[in-house]
Amino acid sequence: FLGLLQWALIASTHYTLVPANGWVMFVAVTLWILTTILFCMILFGAQRKLITVPWPLTVMVYHGGATVLYLTAFLANAASVHPFHSSYFYGHMAAAAV
Repeated sequence: FLGLLQWALIASTHYTLVPANGWVMFVAVTLWILTTILFCMILFGAQRKLITVPWPLTVMVYHGGATVLYLTAFLANAASVHPFHSSYFYGHMAAAAV
């Protein structure tokens, strides 16, 4: 749910004006889609059907990669927020950075 909220906050601004916001949008959308797919696979019991896949390792690698990507997106977004740049979108960008 929080990834979707971040996606909505970034999408409600002019994210194409600042290149860092494009990266944040890419990370938010990509990881939201991957999280939904992984959730559905676990919900419908894919780990019982695909027994050759090491599921604990797969989930650990996913969360490790997501952590790195979210950290880089956070740093890019936090560095691109300027309080006097655009007063209307400042709240959206600052909320998405948190």
